[in-house]
Amino acid sequence: MDLPSRLVDEDPTILPSAHREKKHGEPPISDTDILHVYRYGIEIGVNTQRDPPTHMIVGTGTSGAVLYEIGVIERSWIPEMREHVIVHAMRARLAYEMIWMTLQYSNGDHNGV
Repeated sequence: MDLPSRLVDEDPTILPSAHREKKHGEPPISDTDILHVYRYGIEIGVNTQRDPPTHMIVGTGTSGAVLYEIGVIERSWIPEMREHVIVHAMRARLAYEMIWMTLQYSNGDHNGV
């Protein structure tokens, strides 16, 4: 998956069910924060057991203070046209935070977290 990709230069679709935080009693994650993670986050893995596979991306929201995880799938409506759909968004779990920290520093970004 070449992130970010766009269908006709539009943002990816964010499914309403992607906002998991409201299910856990916390305020929902804003679309702005979700899109920030999509554009600037690090892809940390792919769940190939799902169809289509879910790409997990971890990054900070616009404030830079909170780390989020999002799940992105790729679907094709017509051959040769791909669309990314965000199906999952929540505060990053500890396991994903650790992977993100490792990748962040192995990619040479030593400007802080």
